[in-house]
Amino acid sequence: MWEKLVANAVFNVMATVERCSLGELLREPRRELCEKAVDELTAVAATHGIVVRPDARERSWKFCTDHPEFPSSTQQDLAKGKPLEVEALSGELVRRAKSVGVSAPIHEMLYAKLKALGVNSTGA
Repeated sequence: MWEKLVANAVFNVMATVERCSLGELLREPRRELCEKAVDELTAVAATHGIVVRPDARERSWKFCTDHPEFPSSTQQDLAKGKPLEVEALSGELVRRAKSVGVSAPIHEMLYAKLKALGVNSTGA
């Protein structure tokens, strides 16, 4: 689950709030933001005794490289006017970070921006 969050709570959400393609995440400053967001997620997971393997990050970068024009699933939902999975993708991570005292400013920013985009958001 945590490794899937690397793709979804970081890359999917970042592309959505930045309104960019996955390929644009490969360039600075977005690449650095993604890297820091993965580090935050990994730190939160570690407090729960979970090790997020480094290849989870590399798989996400490879997907961005292989599908540079691909819109993320949350971008697709936004374009179709569907509810966004704000709480499941970003909210839960931010709440868990706060509960264990892990600083997660990138995820807090992503959460706030995603909430602003997804007025009719869902936790599913």
